[in-house]
Amino acid sequence: MKRKIGSLLLYTFLFYQVFGPLREYLEGDDPYEIWNWFDTTQAFLLVSTSILAFMAYSLGAYLVLYYCYKKVPTWLLAILIVLVVPVSIAFRYLLQEVLMYWLTGEGNYTEGYPLDIYFIDNLYYAFVFVSFGVIIYFLHYSQYKEKQEQQLQIENQKIQLSLLRSQINPHFLFNALNNIYALVNENNKQSLPALEKLSSILRYSLYEQSEFVPFDKEWQKIEDYITLESMRLPYRPAFLLDVPPTLPAVCIPPFLFIGLVENTFKHGQLDQAESPARIKISQENELLRFQISNGIAQKTKDEIGGIGLQNIRDRLALIYPNTHVFEVENIEQQFSVLIEIPAKPC
Repeated sequence: MKRKIGSLLLYTFLFYQVFGPLREYLEGDDPYEIWNWFDTTQAFLLVSTSILAFMAYSLGAYLVLYYCYKKVPTWLLAILIVLVVPVSIAFRYLLQEVLMYWLTGEGNYTEGYPLDIYFIDNLYYAFVFVSFGVIIYFLHYSQYKEKQEQQLQIENQKIQLSLLRSQINPHFLFNALNNIYALVNENNKQSLPALEKLSSILRYSLYEQSEFVPFDKEWQKIEDYITLESMRLPYRPAFLLDVPPTLPAVCIPPFLFIGLVENTFKHGQLDQAESPARIKISQENELLRFQISNGIAQKTKDEIGGIGLQNIRDRLALIYPNTHVFEVENIEQQFSVLIEIPAKPC
């Protein structure tokens, strides 16, 4: 927490401009007399030294809390704040009854005024302005803690997103390596193109650290993935891509949609040309819509979606809290997912 001495002194000055006239009014005096700084040299020195003294009360309490709060026992902290009172009263006495008297021949109190009565009389002002310094410190401290908590929340979200991405990428790469191994084992001529596609996706996975990437860049990796997965199948997968000629010029979190395509290859019925798997991309107003659907293979053993869908759900909740749609349907052997997110310009 940074010291905000300037704002403390400003607030003390403004508080005095309200407190002083109010006190004069309650005591039956002229509330505007306190603002007549320049009527005489004596009046100017009296008002200015009073303000400096009251600032010392507030500043003393503020600095004690700044350097000692939560660093010393509470009882010691209370003693230090109490000690601010006599020190500040002595400072006011030095200003007005010594320096000002030396300059003008007059102090704030009459000559020979008893010191014990002077101290008791100033306890009232000390209580008011020391309390004011304590209040301002805790206002600053609460603002500091709030910002600290917000920053901690942001950092926690970044860590969670990083963990979620680390769960997605190795899972995908492990499957891809298995696919290429099968092609190489069969001496399939498609193994080299498959390695090229995998290399592209691997670079994207390892070196793309941005929170958001252009959608066309993400879509290129989706196409590479579809090509890569299609190579291992003994048939041409039935896939219908409903994508506009010009892709939306928006940015999205990397690897947000690939997990859904992976899920389709893992669990989908892709050998039926009459009922192909479908990906539809559209942008409506300020929303980007991604829809994917497929029939469910009869021999699917694993839970459809599994960790992949939960990761996507968690990432959306972190990145687009209360501003996204994530709908999953599993009706009559037909599985579909709809995602709507804000169309963030690049």
